[in-house]
Amino acid sequence: MNEIEFSNKTSDIAILFKRDIGLVFESINDKSRKIESNLLKFKRLNNVKLFISFMYIKAWLKQFFAGEDYNDKGIYQYNIGNYQQAIIDFTKAIKLNPFNAMAYSNLGNTHYKLGNYQQAINNDTKAIELYLRKSYDYHKVYNNRGLSHFYLGDYLNAVNDYTKAIELNPQYVMAYFNRGISHFYLDDYANAVNDYTKAIELNPQYANAYCNRGVSYFKSDNYQLAINDYIKAIELNPQDAVAYFNRGISYAMRDNEHQAIEDIKIAAHLWYKPAQDYLKNQGIE
Repeated sequence: MNEIEFSNKTSDIAILFKRDIGLVFESINDKSRKIESNLLKFKRLNNVKLFISFMYIKAWLKQFFAGEDYNDKGIYQYNIGNYQQAIIDFTKAIKLNPFNAMAYSNLGNTHYKLGNYQQAINNDTKAIELYLRKSYDYHKVYNNRGLSHFYLGDYLNAVNDYTKAIELNPQYVMAYFNRGISHFYLDDYANAVNDYTKAIELNPQYANAYCNRGVSYFKSDNYQLAINDYIKAIELNPQDAVAYFNRGISYAMRDNEHQAIEDIKIAAHLWYKPAQDYLKNQGIE
């Protein structure tokens, strides 16, 4: 939560009045008494204004923290998968505090989970507008908005959002991985490979990045490089049926039919339906 900083004008006013009233009391003529009387009236009036100001601040703080409570409730509902109630809670949080960037971001995440991608984009955009200062998770909002653009088929805007996330946090592995997928869907396999490579540099244990880079190599007709990446993906995750199937297809492209069938059989045993369908169509038990 961002710190709230209030201007400390009240102490300056109090010092001013103390000095002026003290000077007035040094004289006892009628003019000075009128000045004293006016100053006292002004002081009383100003005290009333200050009291109203503090009452307003108190009410605002009560509303602010009530909004935070609803935000926390929404997070709980989100975490247990009750997305409809989470939407209600995050919406209440925003109603109580329209400047709550985190509540907008959370509401965007919830709409994303429900497949409401345009609403997710709208809320993420509002969150970005409200993040006047970069926070620890500012980059994540761009990544999340990129995901919604991706699922709407807007791969260019997805790339733009992932790029912004990377600019804000050059160590953000997920943004490189996601941008690689968008580049792949744009048939830009070279940049897809570059992004997956960067994700692997940042996280050498990232099995999915190896598998996806393998697909990009495959689409570029670099079958041996694809096979090498699938081998690494399987080494990191022996239950990765997709990697086995893809490696099998890559072996087939290199005329290694025996190894191809063996990999596809393993993928089928791991309940990967495309592998099962492939063996069935080939009449292989």
